[in-house]
Amino acid sequence: MVAPTLQDTAYFLGIYFVIYWIIFAAAYLLAYLAPRQTPRPKPGGSEQLLPSSRIVFANRMCSITHAIIAVYCFTNVVLVKLPDMNTSSRWFLPLDYLQESDPTYHWVVPILVAYAAADTVYMFIWEMDMIFVYHHLAVIIGVLPLHLCEHGWMMAVVATVLAEFTNPLQNTRQYAYDFGFDTINKVLYVPFMLIFTSFRGFIMPTVLIDYFIFIFLESHSNDPSIQFSLSCMKLCWLIFAAGCLGSLIWLKDAVAEFVGSFKKAKIV
Repeated sequence: MVAPTLQDTAYFLGIYFVIYWIIFAAAYLLAYLAPRQTPRPKPGGSEQLLPSSRIVFANRMCSITHAIIAVYCFTNVVLVKLPDMNTSSRWFLPLDYLQESDPTYHWVVPILVAYAAADTVYMFIWEMDMIFVYHHLAVIIGVLPLHLCEHGWMMAVVATVLAEFTNPLQNTRQYAYDFGFDTINKVLYVPFMLIFTSFRGFIMPTVLIDYFIFIFLESHSNDPSIQFSLSCMKLCWLIFAAGCLGSLIWLKDAVAEFVGSFKKAKIV
């Protein structure tokens, strides 16, 4: 098998990057069918508000569309590759994360990288959310080398499925909260907390341990291409671990708020 070339990678990234902004423009125009909403002030007394509801709606539609496409495409790749199993007794999928790059699927990982690049541009220009900017840049730094290696791309594929699975519900609920659609926010709040807690609080940490066992504890070939791929996987693991830790910190506060609101409602 042959690793993706820089030319092919640039080609796919360019196409997906343009598609992001086409979806953004279409969603922005679609948002004119609804009245413009005033964003809710940010917590902590910050005077900086979100951009207009139409701009934010366009971005969230890009994010949701990306998540649906990524989960569908990447899940199909995982199902196709499941027969290529690793016999070790790890915790999650018995996949060989060092299986060779497959030219049939060289178009897959650029979906994630191009989205991260396009959303970085959006966040930097409109919302000025530097946490998201750094998050997306970290994803690019971690995932792009895996895509270009001869081995290791399956690590990015599996992680993307799990990371993006909660995205549509999360973005819909957050948009409803930010722009005062209280009924929608209340309806989605409990399902969002249950699904997000399951994935970010339990499944993804389990997968992170699974990656660690495979990358750091199992024995692998001394072939230079495999050793280089392992080095890229170690860097990616550190980035994923930092992201998982951030999710757990956010989740801790969100669960505390959820339990507090539930107790308050029960008292009332």
